[in-house]
Formats: sequence, C-alpha cells, structure tokens
Amino acid sequence: MLDESEERKALNAYLSLLRKALMDGKVTLDERALLDQLTIDLNLDKNYLKKLEAWEYFRLRYLKLGDVDTKIKHGILDEVMEKDPENYYAPFYKGVLLYTEGKLEEALDFFQKSLDLYPENSLAWYWKARTFVRLARVDDALDCLEEAVENNPEHFPSWLLMAQIQKEKGNYDKALACINQAVDADPSMTLGFLERGRINFALGNLKDAQRDCRRVLQIEAENREAWDLLEEIQSAMEKYVERKEEAAEEHEEEMVLEEEEEKEEEIPEEYEMEEIEEGGEEAPVEEEMEIENEEELPAPSGEGEAEEVEEEMEESVIEEEVKSVEEGSEVEEKTPEEEVPLAEEPPEEPVIYKTIKCPHCGGPIPITTTKRPITVICPNCGAKGKLVK
Repeated sequence: MLDESEERKALNAYLSLLRKALMDGKVTLDERALLDQLTIDLNLDKNYLKKLEAWEYFRLRYLKLGDVDTKIKHGILDEVMEKDPENYYAPFYKGVLLYTEGKLEEALDFFQKSLDLYPENSLAWYWKARTFVRLARVDDALDCLEEAVENNPEHFPSWLLMAQIQKEKGNYDKALACINQAVDADPSMTLGFLERGRINFALGNLKDAQRDCRRVLQIEAENREAWDLLEEIQSAMEKYVERKEEAAEEHEEEMVLEEEEEKEEEIPEEYEMEEIEEGGEEAPVEEEMEIENEEELPAPSGEGEAEEVEEEMEESVIEEEVKSVEEGSEVEEKTPEEEVPLAEEPPEEPVIYKTIKCPHCGGPIPITTTKRPITVICPNCGAKGKLVK
C-alpha cells in the first residue's frame, strides 16, 4: 500500500497523462494502455480512477466547449453519465441543456436525477424552480427555492427569483424581504439593487427606490434599465409634489368658503325681524306694505304740502261736526219714556291677523282684516298706502 504522499504523487501523474490524452478529445489506444499500466504500477483503485476520468472528460470536453452544436454536448454528457453514474454534475447540465431547448418536462427529470445524487445542490434546486416557473407552477417553484436557500442561505439567484415570484403574485412585502436577503448575500450584484428598486417603487417607497437605482449606476454607469427606472421615479416624485400642493390649495379654498358661509349665516342685529307683542304673543312681520306713490302722505316739507294737509284736516272736522249735529237732533226727538239706558259693553279689541313694516319709518302696522286690497295708515308716521297682498 502507498502512503498518503506517494498516493498523491501517483494521482497527479495519472491526471497529467489523462489530461494530455484528452486534449484532442479522446483517449487513443496507446494512451489507454499507458493509463492502464500506470494504474497497475501505482496500485490505484480502478473505480475511483474511472470516476476521475469521467470528471476530467466532462471538465475538459464539455465545460470548455463554448458555443457548439447541442448534439455534441448531449453526446459528451451521456458518455460522462455512462462512465460515472454517480456524477451529479452531468445530469444537472443535461437538465440545463434541455431547459434551453424548451424540453421542460425532460429537464425536470434530469434535475431530479442530479438532486437524488446530491440533495444539497442549491443550484439544481434553483434550475428546477426556473423550470416550474416556465410551466406556470409557481407554488412548486417556491418550494424548490425554499430548499435551495435552506441548503445555502447565501444563494443569491434563489433569493432573487423568489423575490420576483412574490412580486408577480402581488406580495410586495414578502418580495422586499426576499430581495433584501439577496442583496445581503451578494452586494456586488447590480441585479439585486435593481430589482429592489422596482419593488420599492411599486410599494411607493420612492426615496428608497431612488437610492437603489443610484447604487446600480455607481457600479454600472451605463445600465439602461437603472436609468429608465430612475426617470420613472423622478416623474412620480414630481407628480406627488404637485398633488400635495394642489391638495393644500384646495384645503385653503375650502377653509375660505366655510368662513364666508359662516359669515353669511350670521345675521346682524339691525337686520333682525322685529317682533311685536300682542296679548303676550309674538306676531312676526310677514309682509311689507306696498305704497302707491299718489297716496303717500309724508311729513310736510313745503308750503304746498302743508296746505293739502290742512284742507284734508278741515274736511274731516266738518264731517265730524255734521255727524254730531245729526246725532243730537235724533236724541231730541226721543221721548223720556222711550229712552232705556243700557249698560255700555266694552269695545271688542280687533283681531290682529298680521303685522307689516312701514316702508317709511319702519314701524309696525297691525292688519285686522283678511280682505285685499285695503288702505292702511301707519300709526307712527301717518303714511298712507294700499296693501294688495
């Protein structure tokens, strides 16, 4: 048996010969004979060397191929899986290749084969989740991503995809929590800050979104997506300021209108309706007297007006004297036997139906009838007019 240092030297010698043999893409018969002879001379485990050869073949032939025909890639992966059925990388890359070709169900099978060989492979869980997303099975995708971050809490792609799925579902708070985990896992990735900027913008966190975009531009000054998002954020900020100013102006206008309405509702004391007490009850002034110009009797202010008033007073005095003479003659014709003194009944007080305001002096004029039109005289100033309503 070889000690540890000798075994390491033997493996290095075998790998050097193997890699030299694989440089041209295949192991010739002469190279195979040398490898077998080296295995016998160094007493190496054939099963282990078989796995080692499969890995080197995969690394040198597949990973360094670049952009070639997919048939060649499929052939290499199938050969690796045949040489080493326990190699979990080969079925994983086979699944990725099928995913790019749109063969999603087959891709799921190979991702699962890789996970059966190595369940802690977060990258395989992530690609399986991506496949479920394309199949519109987002809940299955989230389950896969949970497995991925459980095995590797700092797996940036899984946190990023989880945040995008939660954002599409409308769970912006969960999306923000996931993208924060992604940014913490790898602060150098601009995709994390850009996606967080989008989520903050959707949540209305405009300043945080603006900060995320500026962080992206610090790393990649020519990032077009970051510039576009920053422009949207600036426009939203301007609109927010405009709406805030408009709301403040509307509030001020409403306050002014309320103050004006309150002033209009307040009635000054000099314009309040006068109330006249009649028998302890209030009689509101309901109507105003309509005065005809030809019947007005204002206080005399000139000689002509004074003469007219004096003539009217003389006529009223003559009428009263004639009426008293006629009453006296009737009393003389009665005999003492026919005169029967009766107790005088107190005069009935007139019923006041309403009270109106005099347009000249503003004093109250009681109305004792419901007939219309009627002639009324103000007891205060003597103005005379006709009430038609």
